[in-house]
Amino acid sequence: MKIFIRFLLSFFILTFGVILLLQTPLAKYQIKKMVISAAKEHGIDLSIQKLDGNLPFEWKLKNVSMQWEDQIVFFDTIKARCGVFPLFKKQLEITHFKMLHGKYKGTSFDGTAKGRIDLDGNKPIKISQFLLEGDDLFVRMEGKIEPDLTILEGSLTFHLPDASLISPLFSKGTMTGFGSIASNTVHFDCSGENIFAFNIPLQSTNLSLDGVRKGNGWEGTTRFSGGPKDIPIEGEVQYRFSPSCRLITIDDFQMEGPNLHFFGKMDLDPSLKCLEGTIFAKILDLKVLRPLFPDSYLKGRLGAKIDFQSFSEFQDLKCQIEAEDLGYGDGTCETFSLESTLYDLFGDLRGEFSIEASHLTAPKVKFDRIEISSIFEPGASPFSFFAKGDWEGPLEVAGKGNWQKKNGGILTNVEAFNGFAYQKRIALCESFAIDWTPEHFKMHNLSLDIGNGHLFSRIDLTQSTSLIKIKADEFPLEFIPLPHRHFSLAGIGSIDIDLLSWDKNLQGSCNVALKRALFLSEGSNDTLTTKGSMQVHLSGNTAQIHGELKAKGEQFVHFSGTLPILFDHFPFKIQLDEDKPFSGDLIAEGKLQDLFNFINIGHQRIEGWLTTNLHFSKTLAKPMLQGEFDLQDGFYENYYSGTLLKEISAKGYASKQNVVITDLYAVDGKGGSASAKGNVLLNRLKKFPFTISGELNQFEAVTFDTITGNFSGQVTISGDRTGAIAKGKLKVDEATFRIPDSLPTTLPELPIAFVNPPESITRKKSLAPPGSPLKLDLDLIVPGRAYVEGRGLTAELKGKLHLTGNFIDIVAKGNLQLINGEYIFSGKVFDLTQGEVIFNDQPSPSSYISLSGNCDLSDVSVTVMLQGPISSPNLSFQSSPQLPTSSLLSQILFNKDFSEISAVQALQLAQTVISLSGNSAPDILEKIRKTLGIDRLTLITSENDPGKISLQIGKYLMRGVMLTLSQGRESRNVSVEVDLKKGIRFQAEVNEDQQGKFSLKWHHHY
Repeated sequence: MKIFIRFLLSFFILTFGVILLLQTPLAKYQIKKMVISAAKEHGIDLSIQKLDGNLPFEWKLKNVSMQWEDQIVFFDTIKARCGVFPLFKKQLEITHFKMLHGKYKGTSFDGTAKGRIDLDGNKPIKISQFLLEGDDLFVRMEGKIEPDLTILEGSLTFHLPDASLISPLFSKGTMTGFGSIASNTVHFDCSGENIFAFNIPLQSTNLSLDGVRKGNGWEGTTRFSGGPKDIPIEGEVQYRFSPSCRLITIDDFQMEGPNLHFFGKMDLDPSLKCLEGTIFAKILDLKVLRPLFPDSYLKGRLGAKIDFQSFSEFQDLKCQIEAEDLGYGDGTCETFSLESTLYDLFGDLRGEFSIEASHLTAPKVKFDRIEISSIFEPGASPFSFFAKGDWEGPLEVAGKGNWQKKNGGILTNVEAFNGFAYQKRIALCESFAIDWTPEHFKMHNLSLDIGNGHLFSRIDLTQSTSLIKIKADEFPLEFIPLPHRHFSLAGIGSIDIDLLSWDKNLQGSCNVALKRALFLSEGSNDTLTTKGSMQVHLSGNTAQIHGELKAKGEQFVHFSGTLPILFDHFPFKIQLDEDKPFSGDLIAEGKLQDLFNFINIGHQRIEGWLTTNLHFSKTLAKPMLQGEFDLQDGFYENYYSGTLLKEISAKGYASKQNVVITDLYAVDGKGGSASAKGNVLLNRLKKFPFTISGELNQFEAVTFDTITGNFSGQVTISGDRTGAIAKGKLKVDEATFRIPDSLPTTLPELPIAFVNPPESITRKKSLAPPGSPLKLDLDLIVPGRAYVEGRGLTAELKGKLHLTGNFIDIVAKGNLQLINGEYIFSGKVFDLTQGEVIFNDQPSPSSYISLSGNCDLSDVSVTVMLQGPISSPNLSFQSSPQLPTSSLLSQILFNKDFSEISAVQALQLAQTVISLSGNSAPDILEKIRKTLGIDRLTLITSENDPGKISLQIGKYLMRGVMLTLSQGRESRNVSVEVDLKKGIRFQAEVNEDQQGKFSLKWHHHY
């Protein structure tokens, strides 16, 4: 008994001593190191700032972070408390576990947990409570788990405010779910809203799993619905799962969407490195995938079969893909096929693949056929390729070689390469190699004959050094791509590049000689033929450059300078340093039109002979200039406004950041002139602001189909490269507004809905960038000589206008009053007595015309009124004394009463009435009369025989005196008709038989 008491006392003393030892800082530090080391063995980088508490029953950890792969979890505090008595049963019971102020991927949360762990490892781990809450986050879990993490029973409920918390595949969205597992059943439901996967928006997504236990495994069904927005997808999987061998068997896999179907069966392990089965894919229209590839204009049909086979640790794959009528971007392909057989996919890759395509098209190039094939072997894998088509002429190339994986990259040996392109023969002189890894790029001794020229190249790039040697003699310039795809080169030149760099040092040279170079612009027949040379010497972060270009007609450009540069070794890149000092000189003489043929200046045309001598300094970001420039025989045309400047002469100079135009003079070729001065500030951050002050002298500044105008006065144009505004006060020396003789018939807009619209309708057109917009803010004074003409109207106006908007959409406000004028209708002259044209401050056409005039006929006075929009005014007549419309128009058209006109004239009268009502265009006789410039054109019948019809043409010799000619099938005559007023008309007539007659007619209306 004493021995037992001594033993018990010793045990308690020892235990108490151990507990006291655990409270020392040294012991806690060692325990912290042991915990961190154990976590590291499991791939977790654990950091604990402080470990405290009454160990071993109470733990308190401060500032804890756990990191694995790219995931980081942080806790401000973790507290844990263990039960004492369960330890005697070899059980670790966590009675209290709290995680405070946790943070994962920006989401804050707190957590609590309770559970029990059997220290012998014979019983399952029991989680009686696990709860995470915070920032709309909720996760609750309980259950029993085997030591190998097999779930025996339990439940899970969760709501995640950010779907990226469970997988990096998701970037945003919310997920909610519930799952439970019992002894014989399993069920799981999950739904997602506003989810983005691979940055692609998904519609409402749902996933469900149901299963029952069969023997030692599970089997059941998984259903899925959702998919990318605009591509609704539904799927179902019949599965079996064996926990013992951790194998998932998919007996039937089906997934369907619009015009697409995927199906198959598969055996796989959770690591996805052991796959067995077949997957089929059928996409009847690839357009359904366009939401996944924006602006790709993807189209075509595709079918695929993928077989997976596994033998022991080896994974094999066989793939067949067939496609027809493919389209992607600007390229198309009539047929495409890929066949591949690969062995040991995750180990020592072996196998073969081949690609065949026919009738491929891309911008500027077409391929009738392309073939690529390769055999995968443990060492070097041979490959070959062949292409035939058209690229600015017949194209055919073929080659072969081998490749292999090496040091994490690809080593390619090209043994043969030959063919022809741009009507030039291409032949590889000897084999060369390309070695490309994430750390370096090497191309060894490329030697190529192209046409009558030769190209040699050697490139060796690493993270810290660069060696580039390129030498080309008699090289066809067609093979040099330009940065802008709308431009191209042609001709012959030579290139010699020798560069060497290490650390922060760069040494070398670049010499280019153009024996004959043609610069070509897509869509234009204009070419710029030139020859020249350029020498560049590189040393450190400085490039010294000297060059010249010569073109026909004594045009030349000389340039030289010292430029600061920045460079990178790999990938090799040289760019200008815009913040370091530079200097340069430019001397040039040449035609502006040869330059602007290759620069988009929008709706403008510029010509002239420019001479300049400039010196550049300071920095490229804020350059300073010094020098002069001179422009002679210049020409400028604006297609929108019709503005035309001829015989332009301009002089100016550059000083520091200012380019000053001291004198500019131009004429319009019609007696008008314009002069100007201006200033441009060379500051890119301020968008190159400028101001131009000009003076116009009877200058024709506007020339449209409907309006022309000559102006005098001062105007100032100011702005920057994004836009400008013209302000000033101008006097209108002379202006003409033209009313079109006929307007196109207005067609109604029909609501058309295309079914399977062609690509030419739905595809966005790539438009050329517009020029900088010029806005207007002009006050116009119109003292007179502003005319409105057309459709028989001639009127002179005066007044004031204010113009805003731009040349494409002019907005005017003000009005013009009538000075004098006349209106001619069917040969009758109406003297205008009053009227005005009103502009109501809206985009054109917004002008409104209101004019009235009088004409005295035989015994009636007629008033004409022209009112409405200036582009389509309405015409109406009134008479004194008042007459019916038919009688009034009969007097105007035929100088006869309605009762005296023939049937043909009655038809013409009816057509005129319809025309005046606005429901029809003028009749054909009226159109012919206006075209011929005569006053009368009508059909008349014989007084003795109504069946005989003649054509009568009349022209007023003076007011009230008309000469007419009548021509029939059997006779003709000439007559003179004189209006004696008061309803009396005198008529003298002579026919082809020299017989004449006189008549005196009197009409009176009651």
